Amino acid sequence: MGMILAAGAGTRARHLTDIRRTAYPVAKPMFRLLDTPIMHHTVLEMQRQGITDIFCNVWSNPDTLESYYSNIAPGAVKMYRESQLMGTMGSAVHWTIEHGIGDADRVFVISGDIASNADLGRILAEHERVGADATIAFNPVDWSQVPKYGTAYLEGMPEKRPQRSDETVEQYASYLRSYIADMDRYIKGTSYSAVQVHQFREKASIADCCSNANNSSIYLFNGSVIRALYERGITPTTEKTDPFYDFGAHGFRHILEQGMKFFGVLLPHEVYWADIGDMGKYWLAIMDTLDGRFDRSMWPSIIPQADKESGVISFIHPSAMIHDTAELIPPYYIGPDVHIGAGARVERASLSRGSLIGPNSTVYASAVLESSHYHSGDTIRQLRGDGTRGSILQRSLMASGFLAPGQMASNNVVLTTPDGYVRFAPIGMDKDLSEQRARGAHVPAVEAISLDAIGQAVVHRN
Repeated sequence: MGMILAAGAGTRARHLTDIRRTAYPVAKPMFRLLDTPIMHHTVLEMQRQGITDIFCNVWSNPDTLESYYSNIAPGAVKMYRESQLMGTMGSAVHWTIEHGIGDADRVFVISGDIASNADLGRILAEHERVGADATIAFNPVDWSQVPKYGTAYLEGMPEKRPQRSDETVEQYASYLRSYIADMDRYIKGTSYSAVQVHQFREKASIADCCSNANNSSIYLFNGSVIRALYERGITPTTEKTDPFYDFGAHGFRHILEQGMKFFGVLLPHEVYWADIGDMGKYWLAIMDTLDGRFDRSMWPSIIPQADKESGVISFIHPSAMIHDTAELIPPYYIGPDVHIGAGARVERASLSRGSLIGPNSTVYASAVLESSHYHSGDTIRQLRGDGTRGSILQRSLMASGFLAPGQMASNNVVLTTPDGYVRFAPIGMDKDLSEQRARGAHVPAVEAISLDAIGQAVVHRN
């Protein structure tokens, strides 16, 4: 089976998910990378592995999910509406039991708002090879990002020690460099191999974390594990328990305490993984996709071809109408029914279905999204982003608004509010990294030494 967790409220991405902020809210798993929803990439990978029994839980803006899978991809996913948020674990236990999972069954549980080209087939093969009860895919992240995620200590991993009392900051930093090099070698040597999980810590500080092996929100469970959690009482059908349970905070600890066969599969550095948590991360994932960092082989219909040398996308849909005097500078994605006016300049941009770019307008390092409003009768009303004469859109997302002549949006989400006004909402981005990527510059891994909140010297990478 395959279960996709899609019931989150999307509070960090509220500019596009909250009905109080936008007239056309969508569920976060329906955010598009070019013209394909984030969640559908996971559905396509599951189908590629022969998993046809796929379902997901919905709660926030459920119509946007249900309408897509009834109109665009009918029958691909079974939808289950939740009356209350249950957490990743509460949902997985409840809906797999409702779906009739047996002890001998296997179920992938994957977050609906991650973009990754991890090979599920290899994860399943390793799970079977070692006879695991539960398996997590882990991906290495920059050390500066460790406190945002759950991390694990795996069998044979180099163990990070604290700073000794007789050790200077420089000496400890030198040790940490050696430790990080050892960790990199460990990850390369064990990629896509199942290794036993000994510890798991949820969102610990850099000093207290197990490693930089991040919980990628890609899980594989035997049905017997789901049953064990159900019988323990972690289910919304049991009145005596709180229905909200998460794997990171509750489930993995119980699995370790019970001595189950708990394994991790480390994804190699070259596997793409992105958590589409907020607008800045969403923007960066679109830029990464244009750069060819995200594998496009799973796209459902039209497959934009990347340049063989640079890897960047330069794609124009046959139905797009582009004026002869418009200038297009790679990478770019020009989707179906896009109109680009005379003298317009499009550089490093993704223009989704129905985008309108007016004469003499500039779109740089930005995405114009297809915003859809699903209402009664399962019909779709599209509000198309419209860059009019002389307007400029740079390092931004145009969601459901428009730019008037001479207007400029920079580092913003442009959207239409429930009362009909166009609003510019600033989005946070890692400027050092994202702006360099926006310009197409190569971003090397640069080591730096800093002190965290408790005074421990740490080495992180930008």
